[in-house]
Amino acid sequence: MPFVKAALPLLSLVFLFTTAASATPLSFTGAEFINLPGVSFPSGTRTIVGDSVRFDSTIDNAVMYRLPLDGFVVDRGEISFSLSFTRLLTDFGSVDFDFYVGIFDGQSAFGSFFINSDTASDRALVRSRNYELTPDETLLSTILSGNQGPEVFFPAGQTRQTQVSITQTPSGNNVIGSINGAGGATLVTGNSYDPNGSLSLILVGNQPFENYLFNSLTFTSGVALPEPQAVPEPGALAGLGFGLLGLCGFIQRRRRTIL
Repeated sequence: MPFVKAALPLLSLVFLFTTAASATPLSFTGAEFINLPGVSFPSGTRTIVGDSVRFDSTIDNAVMYRLPLDGFVVDRGEISFSLSFTRLLTDFGSVDFDFYVGIFDGQSAFGSFFINSDTASDRALVRSRNYELTPDETLLSTILSGNQGPEVFFPAGQTRQTQVSITQTPSGNNVIGSINGAGGATLVTGNSYDPNGSLSLILVGNQPFENYLFNSLTFTSGVALPEPQAVPEPGALAGLGFGLLGLCGFIQRRRRTIL
């Protein structure tokens, strides 16, 4: 039928514009993730070191980095990510090295604190914690719940990988944090994400004299980039033009027949 033949190029163009979410994992170097669209730096200072980024904390428990996830395809059912970091000494040469990384929904944050041990300077542990933030969303304020994992060997100058997984359950969010899989802390919170809240990833420093070197950030599940829209090929555009001309001719011939 003439009408079907005329419409075929148009239908093929529709299929060309079909989009889908890219598969995770989605990985960025430290130098890349501080330049992602929409990021903000409520406190602290930043220095690029090769492919890594160094953060120097300036305020107690202050958000140093915030990445809105609005531009990503997000599955709130389970968000997992890993962060590679190198332990640095403080401005005074001490081993204090504590930071928090989590997902913030506009009301509270779900994630893990990675802290140095009180018993040995070359050891560290992870605490999975659910926090409230101050109204201006720049400082950790209240611990809603938390749980602590075992200590791991982690001297200054060593690089380790963290893994954080946040899964929604009927009773709240299940938060699991670990360091290189060697020591973990599991926490089931009494609340889950605000269904109307926009999600963002936050990095929080602990004390003003602490320094952190972040090497890479990888989303292993739950976060992906949307695929860019396909650009139609010249042949498809030409086919669309011929199809529209054919459609117009068919309509004109049909009108003459009716008249």
